[in-house]
Amino acid sequence: MIGAVLFAPVIEEIIFRGIILNKWAERSSNIRALVLSSLVFGLIHFDSLIVPQLIGGLIYGLVYLKTKKLIYPIFMHVLHNLLLFSLLLIPVDEVPETAIVTEQLIDELTTALNISSLVFIISLPIFLFTLYKYSRNLNDEMTPLTFNTGLYSDRT
Repeated sequence: MIGAVLFAPVIEEIIFRGIILNKWAERSSNIRALVLSSLVFGLIHFDSLIVPQLIGGLIYGLVYLKTKKLIYPIFMHVLHNLLLFSLLLIPVDEVPETAIVTEQLIDELTTALNISSLVFIISLPIFLFTLYKYSRNLNDEMTPLTFNTGLYSDRT
């Protein structure tokens, strides 16, 4: 659990915002790099709902582009994962091991899907507002961000 809450967000943010977003922003516009890196971020989370992960990637990427610091999207990503794993600690009625598909299981899956849909519905306007508010200054004239990983050099 600690790995998924702490280590995964750090590694994912370094890879997707620190490396991929930066590299693609050097070759393309910041907006295109933001959308494409977020799409890839969503697709690697194939075991969960892709659209909420895509929205998360867009938000993390936008925050990174605006602040030019990885610590902020890392912090947001850690909080997101902490919230999700905290929800797993809430006790639910156990389904008997012999049950294949029961009405109770269907009800629990429906409830989980409804909660995920609700989170998505609430997140979408927040994301759109954030994107609208902060994307005014996010244009092609902005220089690609630099991230000192030792992989790239500012010297040419």
